[in-house]
Amino acid sequence: GVWSLAFAPDGRQLAAASYDGTASVWDLRPPRLAARLRGHEGWVSVVSFSPDGRTLATAGRDGRVGLWDRTGRLLRWLQGHRQWVRAARFTPDGARLISAGDDRSVRVWSVATGETLLELATRTVVAALDLAPDGLQGIPGRRRPPAPRVRRREPRQAAPARRGAAPLRAAHRALGGRRG
Repeated sequence: GVWSLAFAPDGRQLAAASYDGTASVWDLRPPRLAARLRGHEGWVSVVSFSPDGRTLATAGRDGRVGLWDRTGRLLRWLQGHRQWVRAARFTPDGARLISAGDDRSVRVWSVATGETLLELATRTVVAALDLAPDGLQGIPGRRRPPAPRVRRREPRQAAPARRGAAPLRAAHRALGGRRG
């Protein structure tokens, strides 16, 4: 079965992540298998093309993220997650990759060096993520959304500012934002 699909930015290829521990890259015109990416141990749960289409990221149940060229050659493994990696996205400039998963962490990686630039702990498993076009804002998605709660509350005054802005500022800087 297929876990995830991603079109190349130019629309000429489609990548598929699979339960069999591989990812496939398909040319669409004419339709043919262009590459089979092997190396993960267990399910491959996500595939993602870089904005220029030259690099493909795969991630899976083995806790690793693979970076591959379009021909299927492994460029490097990004290792640091301790459990299943369920989400991976390139930043709009293609210089960084963001991954997240069952170990309740979000990691920002340098695509060029494979170095972890930032690791953020989360309170829950992150099963999906997306970035705004500017690459400076991201949205993590939970594996199991909370059950809706209906509560009647009286209007209250604005809550005081909470501590914890420092990790958000660090993430903003790691994604290329200016210090401020």
